[in-house]
Amino acid sequence: AQLAFYSVVSGKVKNYSGKSLKFQSGLRNDINNVDSLDDALSLYRQMVRMRPLPCVIQFNQLLDRIVKMKNHYVSAISLFRDMCVKGIPAYEATLNVVINCYCLLGRVDLGFPVLAAFMKRGLVADVVTFSTLLKGLFREHRVPQGQELFKKIIFEKLCEPNEVMFLIVIDGLCKVGNIQMAIEFLRVMEKRRRCKPDVYVYSTIIDSLCKDKMVDEALALL
Repeated sequence: AQLAFYSVVSGKVKNYSGKSLKFQSGLRNDINNVDSLDDALSLYRQMVRMRPLPCVIQFNQLLDRIVKMKNHYVSAISLFRDMCVKGIPAYEATLNVVINCYCLLGRVDLGFPVLAAFMKRGLVADVVTFSTLLKGLFREHRVPQGQELFKKIIFEKLCEPNEVMFLIVIDGLCKVGNIQMAIEFLRVMEKRRRCKPDVYVYSTIIDSLCKDKMVDEALALL
């Protein structure tokens, strides 16, 4: 089933041109009023029968709505697969939702093939994509892989890291007791022009230092 899914993704994912799909303002309220999986699936069936089809952004909003319900991540992935089969073009935000679903299911390993299909079709992975994968790696205690991915992002300039991405990495390192590496990334962050550490980044490290009874170091950082 997974092989079939990736075959569908690699064959059908394409850039969103906006030419064939039309934004229908009335759907916004319908999507916002969805409060159960049954409602979401019913609305999806209505959307795919519309001519012209609704804007891909609205399909993405529906997927996002399902994800926010929690515990329906598999259903969101299944809907995405059906979208691919029906030739509904995906764009970056759509695939970010799918990667996030895999990460929330504890299967970050399945998020990387989606990323590969993503990039193969000319879509550009952004800071949200990589932040989601990093968060998934640290959540699954795959710390070495998380560190390596983050270093690759920085050195190969895969995207421009922001405060959220740095916080994900620093928090992940602190939670496994690797404070020194967290501080190294803090120093990297301090040297950057655009992305400077904020109170959350400093507080995370200070908290970790205090828990390790390194109060003098925590006070110095404060």
